[in-house]
Amino acid sequence: MPAVIRTYADGFMRGAGFSLPVEPVPLNGTASAVVIAGWNEAALDAVLGQLERLPLREWIVVIPEHATTAREVAERHARSVILPAGEWTGGAAGRALGAARTGADIVLFVDGEQPAPAGELARFLRAVDGGMDAALNARPSGIAKFHRRPPADRLLEFLNFSLGRRDLGVRSLAALPFALSRRAIDTIGAHSLAQPAKAHALLLLRGMRVGLGGSVPRLAMSDPDVRDHLEAWREAMALRGVRLSFPDRRRNRAAAGEPAP
Repeated sequence: MPAVIRTYADGFMRGAGFSLPVEPVPLNGTASAVVIAGWNEAALDAVLGQLERLPLREWIVVIPEHATTAREVAERHARSVILPAGEWTGGAAGRALGAARTGADIVLFVDGEQPAPAGELARFLRAVDGGMDAALNARPSGIAKFHRRPPADRLLEFLNFSLGRRDLGVRSLAALPFALSRRAIDTIGAHSLAQPAKAHALLLLRGMRVGLGGSVPRLAMSDPDVRDHLEAWREAMALRGVRLSFPDRRRNRAAAGEPAP
């Protein structure tokens, strides 16, 4: 269907005698984006240029204190909503700030320093508009053997495995871009997005429909916040018990006078 729509739009433009850089994405609801600005103003301008092609009613540009010229870049794009982040200096906190600012049905979260083609970003919007609550970046891990993966990927995959979503592999809210439904944001709370691992766990634990959207190669990831993952597992064990969904097949607890889990 996207290919058919694209062909029709291109033919219409040729017949009308003008060109308009628009990615045709029919949506049933409203959509906005949250963009985390960084040091690279040229990259931010390219990111916003791609967002111009999508049916977004606005994009919230979260500007950390250190990104002094990012505001000027954002103001060149009419649908930008500037959100100063005060003393915040980076990380996932900006996603929480931006999510709390918009009330759109679909919210697309993108990296302000890594441009992605509008056509690929459109896949995240279509996935959520089609019924998903969370459309994750479908990027591959790149390394097949678990013991050779970086620490971040090990934690991400183990979190998915322990929560019964082995199919997700290393995909999570840790990797931009991704898109969330209004239902998902309201269920887990916009503030939870400041802790990506915990927010990801909450989506799974509370029955949100989590799947894959587009595939955007990632930039190098920093070491994971182990405390964030511990919070995620603590939340999971509070809801599902200390063994989560895994039965204890090795210990004879009755012999020790303990009740079975």
